[in-house]
Amino acid sequence: MRLVTFLNELSQPSDRMSDGEAKENVGKLIKLLREIKRIRSGLELHSIQPLVSINMGNQRTLSSLRTDGNTREEWQFLRGLENRAFDLAGELHDLTMDYEHKGVPCVGLGLAHAIDALAVSFEGADWSESSLELVCRELANDGELSESLVCVRHAATEENLADLQEWLRLIPLKNYASGEEMWERRAEAFPSLLFLPRTEQQIVSLKNGSEALGPVNLRLWQLECAAQNWEQGRGSPSFLSKVTPEHEQRKSLCQFESVASGVQYFDLHARYTPGAGRIHMWCNPENHTIEIAHIGHKL
Repeated sequence: MRLVTFLNELSQPSDRMSDGEAKENVGKLIKLLREIKRIRSGLELHSIQPLVSINMGNQRTLSSLRTDGNTREEWQFLRGLENRAFDLAGELHDLTMDYEHKGVPCVGLGLAHAIDALAVSFEGADWSESSLELVCRELANDGELSESLVCVRHAATEENLADLQEWLRLIPLKNYASGEEMWERRAEAFPSLLFLPRTEQQIVSLKNGSEALGPVNLRLWQLECAAQNWEQGRGSPSFLSKVTPEHEQRKSLCQFESVASGVQYFDLHARYTPGAGRIHMWCNPENHTIEIAHIGHKL
């Protein structure tokens, strides 16, 4: 199962660093990424521009620091993690969100939060925490701008990684060859989730090689875990990814016939990428199951 990480561009070395210090900083990042890959072999490193062009301060690029044969293996390792990184910046536009960290716009950190991924940074005094607070601004369909404080998972040191071990191991290891296989094995894979009939075609349409197949699997698995760990007496489960209600003006679009309890509002939704994918759900407090009504584009 792929593990997406986003490089925090705000952490890139400054002009004040010497070439030696900058190389050491890169080496520490590579060591961190190697440790993450040891835990999650499907690691990907995304950035807002190609790795060869990343600014390392003092008119340096990441590739310019690769000046001798000793760095060839490290460079090959980094390039092996790179995957269409710079194209994903458009996801923030699709999600009608923008993010700031301490007053500075942050694309990498924002993308990591938007899709519930992991942000990684070059080591530095400003990047020592395992959770970073961001300001998130989101434009609603009615044109209103909302602002909230959110936290993104983050690692720059092995100590950060130790804090995130449990989360890293919670990501599902099972991949499906196609949506058809996922649908056929849904009772085994997601016993606490109930799927409305309309979702069969939405899942089966995820063919082998579909970019949405893995992200949909991840979100469904996280919902399964939330349902399984739903504590008695709580009105809703504790979700493992960001789940939000639909805006009041759009709530009527989310009415569906429940499997167990008549017409309900399925306005709670989790997001997935690529694109602005949504999984709409209703949480049944009677039996602690989660019903899935829609998997696909925005309703």
